Amino acid sequence: MTNEHFRIRRRKGGSPNVADLDVDTSESHEARVLLRQRRPDELDQVVRKCTEPNQRTHLAEALGDWAGDAPWVAQWRERSPTAFARTAHGIWQTKRAWDFSPWTHGRTDMSEFRTRLESARDELLTAARMDSRCAAPLPWLMWCARGLGDPDLSAKAFGEGTRRSPSTKLVYSSSLLSESTHWFGEVGQALEAARGYARSAPHGIGAASLVIEAHLGVDPQFGAGAGGYWRSPAVRDEVVSAASTCDAEGFHGINGVRTRYWLAFGLWKVGEHAAAAPHFRSLGAVWNQNPWFGMRILNRLLNPYYKARKQCLSAG
Repeated sequence: MTNEHFRIRRRKGGSPNVADLDVDTSESHEARVLLRQRRPDELDQVVRKCTEPNQRTHLAEALGDWAGDAPWVAQWRERSPTAFARTAHGIWQTKRAWDFSPWTHGRTDMSEFRTRLESARDELLTAARMDSRCAAPLPWLMWCARGLGDPDLSAKAFGEGTRRSPSTKLVYSSSLLSESTHWFGEVGQALEAARGYARSAPHGIGAASLVIEAHLGVDPQFGAGAGGYWRSPAVRDEVVSAASTCDAEGFHGINGVRTRYWLAFGLWKVGEHAAAAPHFRSLGAVWNQNPWFGMRILNRLLNPYYKARKQCLSAG
């Protein structure tokens, strides 16, 4: 399915912490409603029908993405102790732990942060053992590894994720964060990894756009500056080439939506506004936290997505 016919909406009630996709499809929106309404049997049916790896990974985050306390997640996990319910619970635990870290605007308490992350790690490891075919827990296990300062765990989660499901794009994206200088990597390591993943990952998942994710990690201003880093010829050429490769592959399902967000961002940053226009046109006025770093207050004024979309649609 191409995402020209794939409706998305902004998610309500989610956490900005360690977010990947915080937009909803009709399926993930319905699942979140069922979870909040404590209707586990119907929710389990939705989960069973969701089999495409990237869609399944998105659904897991949607069910674990809640700001603050969310007792309905633990209640579902107790009522339906499946691997998927445990994965969603582990994702919520991971996001909630970050409320106590110095990297968010919550209350910093490193002891609480570590305790919660250790619990999330154990939950995700249990989920991974229960279902040896599903890769959904593994990108979030890498988040736990980063917070706990455990590069070996991150590397093992990546290896297991690609073994189980080489077409799950979030496994590669999460690995790039671990390999960046912000976490466990050396200078240039994440970019080289992204280039390698673009060559080795299965055709059709938009793996070429991973270089844009890696470039954002290298950018000294992390995407917030006027574009000096992105306007260098080498970066521009790599972004344009990635976009061309992804265009040729097509954009499929929710993973196609995710790829478009990154292409729109990268092409806008390198000044290729006309080339970015089709992606903004397809996405509409629905921004995603990553890579746009939206704010839940005064969003229309402060989120760069709207400015970028206006500029690019005017050009193309």
